[in-house]
Amino acid sequence: MSKKEGVKMFKKILVCFMVIGFSAAGAFAKPPKLSGGVEQGERYPLPYTEEGEITPWAEATEDDEAEAWAYTFNKGYLQLAQTINDRLRYVVKHNYVTKDFTQTDNTNKNIINYYRAYTWIKLSSAFDLKLEYYLRHQNYFLMPWDNMTYVPHMVVKWNISDKRVADFNYRFKVQRYDDPAETWKDKNETFFNLGYKEEIKSLTLRTEYKYIFRGYTANPDEANAAKKSLSVGFDYQF
Repeated sequence: MSKKEGVKMFKKILVCFMVIGFSAAGAFAKPPKLSGGVEQGERYPLPYTEEGEITPWAEATEDDEAEAWAYTFNKGYLQLAQTINDRLRYVVKHNYVTKDFTQTDNTNKNIINYYRAYTWIKLSSAFDLKLEYYLRHQNYFLMPWDNMTYVPHMVVKWNISDKRVADFNYRFKVQRYDDPAETWKDKNETFFNLGYKEEIKSLTLRTEYKYIFRGYTANPDEANAAKKSLSVGFDYQF
């Protein structure tokens, strides 16, 4: 599927979602909500393990080569969501990401666009059913190719409520990724975020700090990495 065909299909699905949502408006649906936000941060390799030992990757890597794996990034998104009733909700979302690598000239900068359209159906207080259309397009500024991924899929989600204190919220998550086909990708990931939000009538302003540590378990030659970022965003209820 070409980029033009993928975006064209996304537009059709977007129109269908909006027609369904707005046709159900009035007595059944709540007014739509528009959200957006930007995020800026950096990713950098870590030369030491959690035990304080230097990794084989760092020991065998020159300083300038290690710098090639570091990059700064900018993210942004715009989202339109509408709740039809207590058990049905639709969302249309566009994300973009730009990465600027420190030393690697051949991929010095690239931009990724994500297009999503999905419906959330609440099956119970703990489970959601998510039907999603997902399109990902990656463009390398200095390389002769683009990447396109187009995936319609279904997800069943188990909800665990975040703990909240006043208008502050935080999450701490530890998870493991296992890839049977490519075990070198196996890794442990620790995720922490701290956020704050302020409501001003129909407008909600929010900010969030995120820190992610990623450690590879099956491949000692792969560099452990950390990512941190600070983001701001808004929600506006029509």
